[in-house]
Amino acid sequence: MSPAAEVNEALIREVLAFIQLHPERWDQRHYLKIEECGTVGCFAGWAAVLGVGLTVGEVDETGVGALNNRRQLAINRLLGLSDGQFVELYGFTTVFETHDDGEVTERRPTFAELCEKVEQVTGIEFKPEVEL
Repeated sequence: MSPAAEVNEALIREVLAFIQLHPERWDQRHYLKIEECGTVGCFAGWAAVLGVGLTVGEVDETGVGALNNRRQLAINRLLGLSDGQFVELYGFTTVFETHDDGEVTERRPTFAELCEKVEQVTGIEFKPEVEL
């Protein structure tokens, strides 16, 4: 799949590069969240921060930035994603693994898996320079 003309490839690559350089600040389960190490966010949260300069002050009083419809529409436009593409990326919070004994476990995705998901959804290939 090749990148769609409307997809903001530059911003998608910037977000992935930021996450690669700061893996401790990436948590696909939280849009934006303030922790002791600083702000932690998912792919969409970092797109908002890097793309439009969303500030930590825009996270709510509970310390968690809510991804509401207004923010989702803005991020969709910024990234050039369809609603379906956005849902596939934002919803990529868990990887399920089936073991030989039939047991199913879940874990957070790795950065390499996020890159694969981005390529699957947008056609943009981003190869991690170093396996994290």
